[in-house]
Amino acid sequence: MHWEIRIVCVVGLLQHSDGRKPRTLEKSMKPQKATSRTKAVRRGVLLVVAYCFVTQAVKAGEPAPFIKKPEIVVEQPSGQNLRDGKSKRGFGTVQVGKASKSKIITIRNVGTGPLRGLFVTRAGSNSDDFTVGPLLSSKLKSGGTAIFKVQFKPEAKGTRNAIIRIKSDDANENPFDIMVTGIGS
Repeated sequence: MHWEIRIVCVVGLLQHSDGRKPRTLEKSMKPQKATSRTKAVRRGVLLVVAYCFVTQAVKAGEPAPFIKKPEIVVEQPSGQNLRDGKSKRGFGTVQVGKASKSKIITIRNVGTGPLRGLFVTRAGSNSDDFTVGPLLSSKLKSGGTAIFKVQFKPEAKGTRNAIIRIKSDDANENPFDIMVTGIGS
């Protein structure tokens, strides 16, 4: 298991005369050995002891608990994670003008802060062949979930493709794209 030592410092604890607010800086260090990790932290704290107020060790890659960040996870079916821009969901063969059975898409916020700006759209050359049910909330608290339904109703024969696009304030998966396909018969 790899660990990171994080030092958080505040610059300008008092209100600046020009009205600027204090800033928070985060520094992560990944030394190779446990002994050098301890020494690096001690040196760092001694150099900025007047400004540092928090030190902690967290598992590598995990956000610090005091930094509120949303993180979207999309599932279909429930419990099976989709990959942004890579996952594809098929609706099979459906008669032109008829509707398929709906697929339920689950959105989860596994981050430490609220996931905001949730909005679902369609894109692609055959996007009109796919209907998207309403998403009842544009915001998910940490640990929250929301669902919406997607249905395939082909307007013509042949393979029909589109993209279901979930927009949000997730830092690295915005929008979250799901490829959808079906065959009109």
